[in-house]
Amino acid sequence: MSDLFRTVVRKGTINDNAIVEVLISDEAIDLWSPVIIVAPAVTADNLPDVEPIAVLNTPTVIGIAVGGEVGKETTVLAASAADENVRVVTFGFAKCKVNGNSVNIAIGDGLVTTTVDGRAVKVDYDTADNVAGNINTAILAAVSIFAKACQASTADGDIIAVHVRQTGGTSV
Repeated sequence: MSDLFRTVVRKGTINDNAIVEVLISDEAIDLWSPVIIVAPAVTADNLPDVEPIAVLNTPTVIGIAVGGEVGKETTVLAASAADENVRVVTFGFAKCKVNGNSVNIAIGDGLVTTTVDGRAVKVDYDTADNVAGNINTAILAAVSIFAKACQASTADGDIIAVHVRQTGGTSV
């Protein structure tokens, strides 16, 4: 399996053991972006839509967009517009777009959403101290981890191998 991590960037999962769901895009979605569930744009849809998120430590990530509709996906987009099929890894190995420049990512680091749409960063536990607000921030960061890094990153926009874990989400 280690050879799979070293291959060139490719669409889809890293291996055949990942759980992949086909969901509907709410907007254009870059390949390898963390995505969240949102209310469907078309009220007749039976399932909610997915979209990338640009909010730090979002605890409601459902997975990572790894592909799209055959004939509509590109080398950089899982979906080029709303109402397209998007393949989302909800558990297992996948590639993920990360920003590893300001805080380097090491193998095994937990990943959370960032303020850059469709990117992940290393979880920040360092803000926790004895101030209640900072401790609450660290707790939110811990429950917001949606994947573990399987490769290191020191650059913004890197695409690395990760293991997506199923998250419990929150009621918000």
